Amino acid sequence: MKRFIPMILILLICMIQPFGYGDVVFNVENDSMPYQINVDKDNEVLFTFDDTINKYSLALYNEKKELYQTDSSEKVVTVKNLPKDIVIDFIISYDTASGLNNISGSMILQSSKGKTNLSYSTISFYTEVTDREINTLSSTRYESEPNDTFASANRIYDDENVYGYISSRSDVDYFKIKFTQAGKANFWLGSIPSGCDYDLEVYDSSQNLLKGSYKGGNSDELISQITIEPNKDYYIKVYSYTGYDAADSYHLRAKLYADDDYGAFGWEYMYTDTDFRHISSGYKLSDRPTHYGIDIVSSNSSNHISEAVITNVYDGKIIIARYSSSAGYYVVVETDSIDPNSGNKLRVRYLHMKEGLYVAEGFNITTGAIIGLTGNTGDVRPKPTLENPLAGTHLHFDVNKSGKNSNLYASDTVNPQWFFPSITFTGKTSDLE
Repeated sequence: MKRFIPMILILLICMIQPFGYGDVVFNVENDSMPYQINVDKDNEVLFTFDDTINKYSLALYNEKKELYQTDSSEKVVTVKNLPKDIVIDFIISYDTASGLNNISGSMILQSSKGKTNLSYSTISFYTEVTDREINTLSSTRYESEPNDTFASANRIYDDENVYGYISSRSDVDYFKIKFTQAGKANFWLGSIPSGCDYDLEVYDSSQNLLKGSYKGGNSDELISQITIEPNKDYYIKVYSYTGYDAADSYHLRAKLYADDDYGAFGWEYMYTDTDFRHISSGYKLSDRPTHYGIDIVSSNSSNHISEAVITNVYDGKIIIARYSSSAGYYVVVETDSIDPNSGNKLRVRYLHMKEGLYVAEGFNITTGAIIGLTGNTGDVRPKPTLENPLAGTHLHFDVNKSGKNSNLYASDTVNPQWFFPSITFTGKTSDLE
C-alpha cells in the first residue's frame, strides 16, 4: 500500500457564492498545483493542466465506486455526465521535475437555472514516500490489498466511509484505526451483498479480541460502546461466514463518540429492510411541532410497509403491551440505557402496530427480539377504508427520558434519529433537540 506525507495543505471552501457557468474555480499556476478546474457547460467539468506536467492520471469517485478515469498526454480533460448534488472525490497523479506528486480533493456540482455550479472543493497536496502515512482528508476510503493479516491492515480514520470486497471464501480484510481522544466507539458493517453473511470483529492493540458481531444473513453488523484509549491502534476484521462477492462492496465505518452522545448507545435499528428508513412525519418539525417522535414508512411505493417485522432496539423490560384507541396496538420498553442528562432509563414506544403483538407486559426483552408487525391500528391518517385497507400504515417511534408512558412534553423527549448514526434517513428528517 502506498504511503504519503503532506507537503502543502490548502482548504478552499467556496460556500458564499457558487461559481457559475464557465467561471474558473481554481487557477494555481505553480509546480505545487499545476491545474485549474472550469465548469464548461451543464454536467461537464474541465481539468486543464499546465506545461509542468509530463504524465498524469485523473480518477473520480462517488461514495462507493469510481465514476471516471483517464490517462492522457492531453492538457485538457473533459469529464462528462457527472451526477449532481453528490460529493465527487478526485485524485490526480502526475510527474514533474521534482518527482511523482498526488493531489486529492472533492467537489460537488449543483444545479442553478439549468446550469451546473461548483459550490465547494477541498484540496490536499502530498508527495509519495515509502515509510509514512497520513489521513488524506477524504471522507471515503477504499480497501487496498493485501490486507489479510494484522501486519498488513489498512489504516483508516474516524468516521470515514470505507469500502471493500470479500473476493473469495478465504479472503479476510483487516483494518486498523487510532483515535486521538478517549470515549466510546461504534463499529458498523453494512451493505453486505445479497446471499452473503459477513461477520465483524474488533481487537485491541495487542490483537486480543474485544467483541464480535455475528448476525445471520446479510444483516448489518454492529459492535457498540467499545471503551477507547487514545493513541492506540484498534484492529477491525471483516470476513465471510458464508458467501462472497468480488464485484459488490461492503461498507465499513468506525466512529468515536463522547460518553454522553446518544449515538454511542449502540441501539439496533428496528427494521432490517433498507426500504424502511423514510420518515413521513419528523421530530418537532414546523408542520407538526408537537410530534415528538418519527413516523417511519417504506420508501418503495410497491413494497408497502404493512406487516414488516419490528424488532426491539435495546435490552430492557416491557412496561406496556396493549391496545388503545389512539396508539392502536403499542409497546413501551424501558431500556437499560441511562440518559446522561436526566439519569433515568430511556423508554421507547412503538405505536400503531398490527393486532397480535409478539410480547407481553412484565417480561425482559433483548436487543433484536421481535415485538410485532407494522400496521395502521389506532388514530392514523389517512384512515383505512374498504377500498384502501392499508391506508395510514406506519410505525410511530419515540424516545423519552422522563419515565413517562404517555402525555409527553417536548422536554421529556429525545430526537430518535440520534440513536441510529449508521442509518441514512430520508424524507422529513430533523436535527432538532
